[in-house]
Amino acid sequence: MPALWPALVVRAPVPWHAAAVRASHALSHRHCHANPVLLQLRRLWHDRYENMYICDMRKMQEDLPFPQYPSEFTERLQKLCAATKAELLDNWLIDVADTMVKMRKYWSIYVGKQKNASTFEVEKFFRQVRDLVERSVNHFAEYFANYWEGNDYGEEYQDYTFIKTPLLRIKVVGHPGTTNLTFEPSLEQMSVLIVKWFYTIINVNIQLPSVDSIMYPGVVRPKPYLLAVYPDEQYMMDIINKTVKHFNVNRPGPLNFLKRYQEYYHILDGTAHQELLQFFAQEPPPYLKARCFLIFAVDMGKY
Repeated sequence: MPALWPALVVRAPVPWHAAAVRASHALSHRHCHANPVLLQLRRLWHDRYENMYICDMRKMQEDLPFPQYPSEFTERLQKLCAATKAELLDNWLIDVADTMVKMRKYWSIYVGKQKNASTFEVEKFFRQVRDLVERSVNHFAEYFANYWEGNDYGEEYQDYTFIKTPLLRIKVVGHPGTTNLTFEPSLEQMSVLIVKWFYTIINVNIQLPSVDSIMYPGVVRPKPYLLAVYPDEQYMMDIINKTVKHFNVNRPGPLNFLKRYQEYYHILDGTAHQELLQFFAQEPPPYLKARCFLIFAVDMGKY
């Protein structure tokens, strides 16, 4: 039997051939399209971590419902962020390392043959962390976006004007001897604190060890961490700035609330106390009727 002729494909000259080749290479090498390892990692992420948030606002309310004081809010947020990072370190990365070891033949082609070759091709397999950070930041920002209408109620507050449960509770602090009332923390400090909360959430993904550092503990390379999301990225900055804007439209409400204390300034600055001492220092002591009149006058705000 004669030898079979090799199968050949005759193609006419077409203008889109080069573009088609580049697209094919991009799907195969840049996006790792249909790579079995990538599919398995996505399946692992979808089954266990698809609905996870770095700071789940529902868990924030388990021990203490909203509204919370900023210190309480900060403590719970840090606790949830630490638990999420521990979950990624102790479970997700270990499972990923096991998957990579079992499916070595599907990703070894992306590893450089030289000692100082780039590992960017392999690092792209682990972009699920970016998805987690983006979802968590949006989830956190949505709770502040619920109050986009603001809380400026004008001069007189009407019942049932605001029916939403607030997120935060700020303490009003009086300074004896003066008529000065301040918030603790101040509204300016609250704006800074909100930004710090976002940074705490985003920093969970920073300096997560790379999978190869788990697979090969003795190997040292310059950047032994996964690709991370940073707070100074434009996408993250837009979300943070929008959330601070939502907080700023809710600043007039607390300021209007302080005006309700104006009728009690004579108690706060010590005027009422001094007048009461002068009243009891009278000789002879005043009658009870006069004392009742003084109490009535103070209650009516006319004394």
